[in-house]
Amino acid sequence: MWQHVRWFFDQYGQTVESVGIIGSLCFAALAYRADMRTRKADILIRITEGHRQIWSLYDQHAELSRVFDSKVDLKAAPPTTRELRFIQFVINHIVITFKSHKLGIYQKPEALEEDIRDFFSWPIPRETWKRVRRFQDADVIEFFEQAIKGTDKKA
Repeated sequence: MWQHVRWFFDQYGQTVESVGIIGSLCFAALAYRADMRTRKADILIRITEGHRQIWSLYDQHAELSRVFDSKVDLKAAPPTTRELRFIQFVINHIVITFKSHKLGIYQKPEALEEDIRDFFSWPIPRETWKRVRRFQDADVIEFFEQAIKGTDKKA
């Protein structure tokens, strides 16, 4: 029996060190998990703020009402600089949402593809997308095109 006690005290230093390392790793994992939750919540708040800012622009500028005019004649009256910029803001916002989802830090809304399809069914957003799609990453173009066509491939 005294051999076991002696062995324990001989090994005590290594045991404490091992327990300390394991405890530190567990604490680091818990801290990382809490940090990721905080980051995800922050991203959700930022995306929501961005959405609100974009649509506040629309509400504050009556000249943007043409964006949702189904009878707009783009040959007679092409999109204005302000309309193009507004649509670009919307596109950038969707791209941020898409990329955040791909990184696993944001769960995109279930109806995002339907929302995109509806938005780009209007002449000015559709024309703007044709102009700016070439500046997007291939995965973004594929996501938008599938959403616009209604081929609901999950990202």
